[in-house]
Amino acid sequence: MTPLARSLGLIVVLAAAAWAQSAQQSPPTATVAGTVIDSVTKQPMRGVGVRARSFGAGQSNSHFASATSDAEGHFVLDAMAPGRYMIMASQQGYLGQRIAGGGSNGRFLTVAPDQHTDDLIVEMIPGANISGHIKNADGKPMARVSLEVVKYFYSGSQKELRGVAPPQFTNVDGEYRIAGVAPGKYYVRAIAPDAPAGKPPAKEQAKATAKEEATAKPEAYATTYYPNGNDVTSSSPLVVRAGQDLAGIDITLTPVRALNIDGKVLLSGSHDPAPSAEVTLANADGSSSDRHATADAKGAFTLPNIPPGDYVLVARVEPATQKIKMLFGRKPIHVDDKNITKIDVLIGSGVQVSGRIHIDDKTNADPTKIDLGKIAATLEPEGNSSVTALMPEVNGVEVKPDGSFTFSDVAEGTYSLDLSPVPAGFYLKSTGAADALETGITISQGQSPALLDLALSASAAQLTGVVLNDQMPAPDSCVVLLPAGNRRGQSRFFKRAITDASGHFTMKGVIPGDYKVLALDGIDRSSMTDLDFLEQFEDRGESVHLQEGGVQDVRLNAIPAADAAP
Repeated sequence: MTPLARSLGLIVVLAAAAWAQSAQQSPPTATVAGTVIDSVTKQPMRGVGVRARSFGAGQSNSHFASATSDAEGHFVLDAMAPGRYMIMASQQGYLGQRIAGGGSNGRFLTVAPDQHTDDLIVEMIPGANISGHIKNADGKPMARVSLEVVKYFYSGSQKELRGVAPPQFTNVDGEYRIAGVAPGKYYVRAIAPDAPAGKPPAKEQAKATAKEEATAKPEAYATTYYPNGNDVTSSSPLVVRAGQDLAGIDITLTPVRALNIDGKVLLSGSHDPAPSAEVTLANADGSSSDRHATADAKGAFTLPNIPPGDYVLVARVEPATQKIKMLFGRKPIHVDDKNITKIDVLIGSGVQVSGRIHIDDKTNADPTKIDLGKIAATLEPEGNSSVTALMPEVNGVEVKPDGSFTFSDVAEGTYSLDLSPVPAGFYLKSTGAADALETGITISQGQSPALLDLALSASAAQLTGVVLNDQMPAPDSCVVLLPAGNRRGQSRFFKRAITDASGHFTMKGVIPGDYKVLALDGIDRSSMTDLDFLEQFEDRGESVHLQEGGVQDVRLNAIPAADAAP
């Protein structure tokens, strides 16, 4: 090649590179304009921050745009690069947003080059308010009563009531107000201060005869669920809608006979007393009215003024140094109409829990190419969060190359076992007498369970499908696989996916079994993990039975965003 030819070639290359760089650096020209409104009143909202963030496959860098709505609720997002965007907005007193118009599907928006959209609607979802009065049986207002808004959450394979916000307390007039409650189904419970409801004055109590002391019946207030239930089964749930003002949620607290619990904290094995042990009486329903006592030199303790109900007695001795393990024990009790005496709570340092993973005989994969040593094992306590918060933490362990693993110092209770990451295309199943992965592992005081025998199988199922909205593909829809039975509270059985531009989705590595498949259009991603929210649409889902190694295809109709709001 002649020098002239080489020079001309270099000029062409440089010109092409300069043109490409210029094209890459050309400013984005797409704009998205719209209006922010209150989803309940439909009135425009001023001063709302609106943000757009791009996401999706093939995007090396995220693109952002932001604006603030004016007095008429209008906003403009300009200089936007092409791509798929998540639209977000925030304002005090509002819990989230959904979008409409502009080709959106409730939360996501696709922007084309040089596109100019002016009809996007951002609906802000206001929080609800719950208010009322708390009175005693004489109709007098009660101050310092704790009010909790609770709902069901899964803890392993068990359902448990938990608060969705910090408790609020009544004022001197017995009034309370709980603001910013998200749409959903809740229960409201009132918990009076620990002071007894009725008690003879100190002077009269000192002069009381033995007969009078024997016949005296101190009173206390039990946890009460709206409108007047002693437990959630005898209460009425509140269905809360966006922006709703639920006033008049009044509760009357009626005193009941208060009882005493007397017992001892003993060391497991020797049954020697455990002086200075901390004793906690936790409500079985998880409410926050815990009572506390400290064992004396003989391990004895007394918990006075306890209303009838179901409880869990927890005893602990905190370690003096890091090398010493916490001593822990628990005991469920039912308080009826008599004092409880001579109850023993055994505490110990925990036991070993061992297991082994082996390759399923039906698996054709080469065992030498599966590195079991990359799997980590953890144990998480299940059940009453008031109790699990007091339990000693179980340190996670690494699975050895031969598949064995051992946990140390596991306190009594029920645990869920998690092993991850599982190799792609595989799933774990129990092969022992008890299915530790599905029912959990129950540890008794001082007794190690049988060896956990687990198999790693390559016969995971696969679910594919398409989601339609009015017979048209529904992109960016949320598809959720809800497991049946006691699997529902265990995250490893859940699968979630977002449909692509053609409405299709694929779920791989699904554990075989029975499921319900839901497709929801335009919901927040946080709602995809809210079982209480998802279960209200269960009857609109598709039932599937996924077999080992099977591939199943489904056709789903999207549940619209408007229906997906309580």
